[in-house]
Amino acid sequence: MKNLLLFPYTLRTPGWILFWGSFVAGIVCLSFDWEWEVLKLHTLAIYGDAIFGNDTWLGIIEDNLTLEVIGFLFVMGILFLGFSHETGR
Repeated sequence: MKNLLLFPYTLRTPGWILFWGSFVAGIVCLSFDWEWEVLKLHTLAIYGDAIFGNDTWLGIIEDNLTLEVIGFLFVMGILFLGFSHETGR
């Protein structure tokens, strides 16, 4: 049975690169509390919990999106690996 709903085999290599790269970057970010300063942006928040301030409901807060970008790349790597053809035919 020929299944046309799979990614081509050529996406397995980028999938492995995205998977391992984001895995290592996630471990580094969580272990050493490292964040990219470029990704410190004003974002829309449903609920923003301030430690020493007012809580925000449906507001704009300043947050660092490093872990969100790394998580997105991790999921993309897993999707490329999981839904690509097994052989290069």
